[in-house]
Amino acid sequence: MWGSVLTLHGCFRCGWWEKDSVFVEEGATAGTYTKNIAVLKQFDVSDASLPLAALRRELTRRPSVLYGINTRKFEELVASVVSDYRDCEVHLVGRTSDGGIDLVYMDGDVPTAMQVKRRESPDAAETVVLVREFLGAMLLSGFTRGAVVTTAHHFTRGAKLARAEALRRGLVLEIDLIDCSRFYGLFKSHCSVKRYPWEEQMENLLGWARENNATVRRRRRH
Repeated sequence: MWGSVLTLHGCFRCGWWEKDSVFVEEGATAGTYTKNIAVLKQFDVSDASLPLAALRRELTRRPSVLYGINTRKFEELVASVVSDYRDCEVHLVGRTSDGGIDLVYMDGDVPTAMQVKRRESPDAAETVVLVREFLGAMLLSGFTRGAVVTTAHHFTRGAKLARAEALRRGLVLEIDLIDCSRFYGLFKSHCSVKRYPWEEQMENLLGWARENNATVRRRRRH
């Protein structure tokens, strides 16, 4: 007699999980038993070492974390969202508070520059100053396409007029202004995020069951 039993327990509240695996080979009188247990860890959202996967997972539950995360970590988050949205590689090139270009990605054969700003207040407005500074950085670096991503609530009328004037004069081919609401919409629409850490374990378990023609029984406990 031989067989295998895999059991996965996961918590919908905290994300903790454990997996039990029992394998008995044909003709054997004893099998092997393995237990994998997750280790929970708390992170401060302002910590620069916060894992990006944990940040993305928390962002699905609490959009407000955007206003408290580390500035560099926000750049990494934007890079990951753009990479998913555009299906391309995004490179971090800027330095914190340098007023220039933070990210670069290829839109077809054309390089696109991005400036990223994290504002601490959800009511903040992005003014014309940032747009003018970014336009200057684009022109000096030879970029014709760019975008500004911010956690500010909106761009002011002056900022939008500066963008329109730059396009009208042909100074640049494209400059997109992406406020917090629009950025979060891109994140929700184009980023595949596992809400619970144990979901990856469940996918592996289901894949194993398909390969071995095994039956999977699911039971949810509250």
